[in-house]
Amino acid sequence: MICKFLSNDRRAWRPCSALIQIIAGVGIAGLLVTASPADARQYASIIVDADSGAVLHAENAELRNRPASLTKMMTLYLTFEAIRDGRLTLDKQLPVSRHASEQSPTKLYLKPGSTIRVEDAIYAAVTKSANDATTVLAESIGGTESAFARMMTAKASALGMMRTQFRNATGLPDDQQVTTARDMAILAQALYSHFPNRTHYFATREFRWGQNRYNNHNRLLGTYRGVDGIKTGYTNASGFNLVTSVRRDGRHVYAVVLGGQTSYSRDQQMRKLLDSTFAKITPGAYSEPLRVASVNPSAKSGVKALTLKRPEKKSVAVLKDSAKTKRWAVQVGTFQVRARAHERARQAAQVAPSLLKPATVSILKVSKPSKTLYRALLVGLTEQSARRSCQILASKNFQCLAIPPSQTLAMLEGPTLR
Repeated sequence: MICKFLSNDRRAWRPCSALIQIIAGVGIAGLLVTASPADARQYASIIVDADSGAVLHAENAELRNRPASLTKMMTLYLTFEAIRDGRLTLDKQLPVSRHASEQSPTKLYLKPGSTIRVEDAIYAAVTKSANDATTVLAESIGGTESAFARMMTAKASALGMMRTQFRNATGLPDDQQVTTARDMAILAQALYSHFPNRTHYFATREFRWGQNRYNNHNRLLGTYRGVDGIKTGYTNASGFNLVTSVRRDGRHVYAVVLGGQTSYSRDQQMRKLLDSTFAKITPGAYSEPLRVASVNPSAKSGVKALTLKRPEKKSVAVLKDSAKTKRWAVQVGTFQVRARAHERARQAAQVAPSLLKPATVSILKVSKPSKTLYRALLVGLTEQSARRSCQILASKNFQCLAIPPSQTLAMLEGPTLR
């Protein structure tokens, strides 16, 4: 099989591994994955519709790769959580340890015993991909980088990234640090959905530190219409990686390319995939949400249709009580129209009726300065049901996040999805 991925000379085609079918995440729910080392420079890609969660393109999306500096996306996710929960503030000065200062370049060359502001460390991680500044964040949150890496892997599992394992905060080489294109798309969605007030960091084109100015390594910023993030990554073993967020003509997608031969060929492949995708999803191309053809509640399919009535106006107190009894939820999409959110929840319930039958549909309104969004949730599940449901939904090209009780309660209490 041919990956249709340009090599360094932009003319020859590079053969690659056979296409692996997009399947549900593997492993026992709730346990940290035990990942086997990834082979080097394996090409993989995926594009996901941010509103519906539909997979618009996938190639080798479940193939394990080394994330390189895409790892910093999870470091930043946990940093944003710490800021949200009051454990960090943007202006807090963080101490630089000897371990942080000794990280390999790329870095700011921070001196042990000095300090750096949290927000400066965030900017350094996003733009310069500074390993020393990133390690400072990790140690401030986890105590040690190794402890923080365990937190990263646990969070990946909670988000449904079932084929990802982290060993450090930076993405520096480690054979056991692995991920997939699909898992990186899940992380992109989680970052932008859970922390919409922090996404501007990923669109930053330059960062000043002292007398130096550092340009963002993501060359698609400002050169490809609609790109507003997210992160590049490279090591010799991983090849050239890129995760992008693109908003164009009323559509928002997350795209991932892993295993590029050069930064140029990676960027060109990303442009090609995005051009092809947006050509298919221009305004008016779809009169309703993207659907999975195999989801057919007919007698022949053996899947009994589950009809979910439009949710009654239950009090938030009732839903809070469900969360307090340690009930999980699954999030199956974010939409600009409430009816689309409800329809996506109905489709999800048809895919896994035995697991999702006890769930209550909750459509959360999220107000932003420029628009209003609606999150589609199914609330009231056990942990096992939530994780298994996401595995089944992922196998049917649904984007799904398993949300633990504490986060479910926070979402139901807050004015926005946090």
